[in-house]
Amino acid sequence: LYVVAAAIASASGIVAAAVAGASNPRIARGDRVFAARALRVALAAVTLLHLFLAALTPWLLDVLFGEEFGDATSMAWILLVGGVPLAGATILANALISAGRPALSAWGEVIALSITIPGLALLLPRYGGDGAAIVSLPAYSANFVFLLLRSRRIFQCPLSWFLLPRPGDVRWTMRLLKFRRGGTERSA
Repeated sequence: LYVVAAAIASASGIVAAAVAGASNPRIARGDRVFAARALRVALAAVTLLHLFLAALTPWLLDVLFGEEFGDATSMAWILLVGGVPLAGATILANALISAGRPALSAWGEVIALSITIPGLALLLPRYGGDGAAIVSLPAYSANFVFLLLRSRRIFQCPLSWFLLPRPGDVRWTMRLLKFRRGGTERSA
């Protein structure tokens, strides 16, 4: 059941990986503000995607895997919530690596692991897959918060620049998508 729930919740991993990969060259060239914009746009997109998936989860589980997998719904919902900070951590880890700070990415993973191991020992026997999903949420969140606070210092941007969408972000995203589809307009 957990694997099926994780499959539903992993859809945003594609978004996070794409944003991280596309951001790396600009960040490596020293575009510090781009890391903040990439994160906030991606977090907004992942949040919307996860809300949509959460609404469809019971139906998706039934259609894709069969009604006997309906018990994975609660796990999928928990993992969808946890997927937002996981996407943020993925993007920031890659941004920090591109900025020449790979050790911070590793430390974020160590923090997540230090929560995951005892958390699983405590919750897995009693709550099964739901317990595993519950443990993922604070582990992903702690990694994200650690990387976010480090990114704020390294990229010298306020936290609001990383987290709060701005009016120009929608126009920027649309221009970027138009360019990626073969349009002639370049984005900044």
